[in-house]
Amino acid sequence: MQLMNRYISCVLAVLCLMVLEGVRADVNLDLLSNNLMESIKHQTSEWPEKLILKVNSEERKFLSQATKLKTIEEYEKLRLAYREKQRDLAKGVYGADTLVWNIMPDDDFTMLSLPESLKPIKKASLETVVNALEAVAFGVANLSDSEELLEVTISSDPVSGSPLLTPRMARFSRTKDSRYVPDVLLAMDGSRSIPSGESRLLWIGVESTGSNSGTYQYKINIKVGKHVHYIPLEIIVHDVTLSKETPLTTFNWAYLDSGYNNLTYKKARETMLSHRITTGANTATGNPEKNAEGKVIRPVKIDYTKLDQFIEFNKDFPQISFYWSFHRKANPPTRDMFGDAVWMSDEYKAIFKEWLVCFVTRLREKGRDYDRFYLQMFDETTDDKLAQITKLVHQIDPKVRMMITISSTADPKKILDEGMNIVVYHSPYLGHKSAPASFNPVLSAGSELWLYNAGNRTRNGRDRDPLNIYRLLHWLAFRHDATGVGFWNMFHDKKSAWADDEQFYPLVYTVPDVRGYPVPSDVKTSEMVIPSRRLEYVRMGIEDYMLLKMAQEKISKLGKDSKSKFQLELDALVKSVTKDLPKHTSNKMRREFRNSRKLLINLIERLAPQ
Repeated sequence: MQLMNRYISCVLAVLCLMVLEGVRADVNLDLLSNNLMESIKHQTSEWPEKLILKVNSEERKFLSQATKLKTIEEYEKLRLAYREKQRDLAKGVYGADTLVWNIMPDDDFTMLSLPESLKPIKKASLETVVNALEAVAFGVANLSDSEELLEVTISSDPVSGSPLLTPRMARFSRTKDSRYVPDVLLAMDGSRSIPSGESRLLWIGVESTGSNSGTYQYKINIKVGKHVHYIPLEIIVHDVTLSKETPLTTFNWAYLDSGYNNLTYKKARETMLSHRITTGANTATGNPEKNAEGKVIRPVKIDYTKLDQFIEFNKDFPQISFYWSFHRKANPPTRDMFGDAVWMSDEYKAIFKEWLVCFVTRLREKGRDYDRFYLQMFDETTDDKLAQITKLVHQIDPKVRMMITISSTADPKKILDEGMNIVVYHSPYLGHKSAPASFNPVLSAGSELWLYNAGNRTRNGRDRDPLNIYRLLHWLAFRHDATGVGFWNMFHDKKSAWADDEQFYPLVYTVPDVRGYPVPSDVKTSEMVIPSRRLEYVRMGIEDYMLLKMAQEKISKLGKDSKSKFQLELDALVKSVTKDLPKHTSNKMRREFRNSRKLLINLIERLAPQ
């Protein structure tokens, strides 16, 4: 009996440890602490030496105590205590209750961020082109002893054709890989609050669609409690105009087919179109009808109700895509979508042919010709079954385009041999030097090469950085001759996008939450679809690709001598931006990127009279 009790005690002890480890598995408190402190050393480098020693001492104490904690609730108490000490030290250095300073919009910003200079820059400038989205940003710190309201107003002389400015405050999310990320861009349609001792990232979106080229002056009025900061902003709109059409296939797997009458989905569609997303995506609509026994009715019939709704709902997208969740390990791989006919038997091929002819005929009757839709049957595989279905589709109708997503290490030879039209590589680590050897076979086969990234797959924080992935992936696409770029996902597929420690897939945050989960009480906005910083950078990246494409087209029209000179300049510029990208982008790299973009605009202007 005594032995049994000892055994039970041991089991209970192990279970307790597992529970505690399970609590910590939700978020790594040690990593969260270190990530929170990343910017402190840069911010305090100009402080008096005695205070730097004090900051270092408090930081060591904080990190040491954090290693002993087991729950996020305990961690929050410790963080708030550290925040108060940091606030008092900073207030003594800067001699002010509130601070405002210019930062890069994609800065690695946390609620403890402060200026890196004792005399922070209180003005801003931005260079952009016609029909583009850009942004300027400011850090706002509340060093007072109480929570304060943040209000922003923007004034300018009334000038026809001036860019539209939209202020937003970035709300922090705590991510699954233990980072605080200012990702949710809440509209400043009222006042926001800043807790005592904390900082917030203030984002000013600059929309130049329909603007005239020229220089425009604005004044940003930032009020924190009773303190008002007046920030001059100069915006230069260069005489370079982006087309309304986007010469790149862009997508984010936003399956809106369940929300045709849902206002949130309609707003999401508007958001996609305004961000130059060119593809409306759909999970399989228009499967063959089956009888009571589950067998496909012959000849094949399709209920076109949902298919017609999808086509109408997505009529403004240049492309639409269809995804059937075939699975290489299922038997048959088509599950029950095409009945129980044996995979690739004569019966299966006959059913599939009847269905495909009906399906494609309906699309074309509704105005979707072959160049405006594509089909995806499998996901993330180069299995032989994918080659088989690709071959069958093209035997039935060689004009139908097929698409597949694969890992960057996969060999696409078999699917290319069967005429795979579009190969989409998952590219979280892709850089200038690390292009997979299989890129060349795809392009040599005459197939389209696309790139995409799925959030939280790398687990190293790189996919949190709006510049590193969401903007620069479009530069990489241009560098590697890819003609499509996409991201997973527009909406969250399981839990609430608002929940801390979430997978961080979604590019928008919705009110109400599209999955029915509660929205945090501090989210007060008139918008139903709220963009992330990453979504804004998706559009910026798309428009960078358009600028690169514009420069290349102008160079291609030049004479031999001039062409060689300008081509070398463009190639060097692209290579400087698309070198192997680190896990975390330094502020030096951020500044270098912005200089490169200015050089690109300058190159296009110099090419204009050629």
